[in-house]
Parts: sequence; C-alpha cells; structure tokens
Amino acid sequence: LCHFEGLKMGEWYDGEEKNGQRNFLANIPTTVDLQNNGTMYLHIISARNDAQINPLHPEYKKHDVVIVSRIWTRFKKLKIESTTNLLTGETKNKIEGAEDGEIISYWHPNLTLSMLDDQRVWPAGQPIPPPFDKWIDIDMELMQYKPILYINDYWELNSDLIAINDTVKELPLNIIYSPISVFYFQIYEAQKMQKQWNGMLGVAEASDEENDIVKRTMLETNPYILGVTIVCQSGSHCF
Repeated sequence: LCHFEGLKMGEWYDGEEKNGQRNFLANIPTTVDLQNNGTMYLHIISARNDAQINPLHPEYKKHDVVIVSRIWTRFKKLKIESTTNLLTGETKNKIEGAEDGEIISYWHPNLTLSMLDDQRVWPAGQPIPPPFDKWIDIDMELMQYKPILYINDYWELNSDLIAINDTVKELPLNIIYSPISVFYFQIYEAQKMQKQWNGMLGVAEASDEENDIVKRTMLETNPYILGVTIVCQSGSHCF
C-alpha cells in the first residue's frame, strides 16, 4: 500500500518541506466483511536497506526487520445524532439503518508512524525503566536491540472516526511518517499508562467529546498564547 524509501533515524529535515515528515494518501476499498463489522489489520514493516522482509526468503534476518501490527477498525457503541425539521416536526437520524447503542465498526483516516530518535545505549542484563521496557527487547545473542517503531495515536480525534456500513465504498487513509523525540515519546506513553491505571482503579475518565475539546484546543491555539493562559491561570490560583 505505502512504501517510504531512504528513511534515516534521527533525520529531522527529511521530506518535501524539510520538517522530517513524509505523507502518503490512499483510498481503501471496503470489502463486504469490512462493511459488516469486519476487522482490518495494518502491518507496518521497517527494514534496513536491501534487507529481505519475507520470512520465507533464505536471506531473511529477523534482526534487520521491525514489524508492528495494529487492529485499525474500532468498535464503539453508536450514539446517533438526530435532526428535526422545524417546519414539519419530522425527526431523522444522521446515520440511516442504525440504532442507538448498536456496536458498529469505525475507521480513523489518519495513521502517524514515528521512529524514536534515541541515541542512548541500554546495557544488557540491567532493568530498562518504563515506558521503554515494553518496547525494547535485547537480543542476548547479538547484544543488540531493534529501534522503536511507534504508532502515535495521541492526537487522533474521535470526531474524525468514520462509521462503516454498506453505503461506504472507500475509506481514506492518510499515512504520516516523522521521527519522535524521547521527550514526547515519554509524554504520550505516560498518558496511556495513566489511562490504564485509572481504569484499574475505577477512576472516571473524561468522555470522548471532552478529550477532543482538549486536543483540539492544543492543536489550534498558538503555543505562546496557550502558555501565557496556563501561567495566568496558575497565578490566579495562588491568590
């Protein structure tokens, strides 16, 4: 589906705009299974130049290849929004043929891939601190570990999800590749760990709509204005 050539670890000035980012846009035809709550898997493979990625090939070497798989379809309870004609009083659902509370599959149109730019050396035999411990697997025979290929879904908005049904013939997919720093990798993983702990402790989570509002504010607001707002808000609580 998508093939990026010549990627380099820690290359922050790659791409057409020299911002380290590459893009690929495609339309995925929907199958009958996908239209009926089927599951779509994405398999992302990163390999050294000229390395064989087929495990059945005689020159295949597993330490030359990084493979990440992810279920891309999401299953959520449908919350139908209705519109009412003020003249006739007729109420109509925005999604035809669906019932409120029904579990259906959704598709997110954006996939962000990042290779962690980490120049540190993790010594073999010593514990690796979280969140790196679940990402780094040291090969004790070669005394090496593979780079971290990260699917960054932190900025995905639930409002961008596309409901899949038999009327959907194609689904857009915008693939974005860019490097990620250790600092941001730790922030995103810390947010995921906090969400997991909240679920285990029974702490109430913010709704999808509330999470979208926070993320959209951070994405659309000038960072300097956002910083001044946070400082002023923090200062007001001190008095």
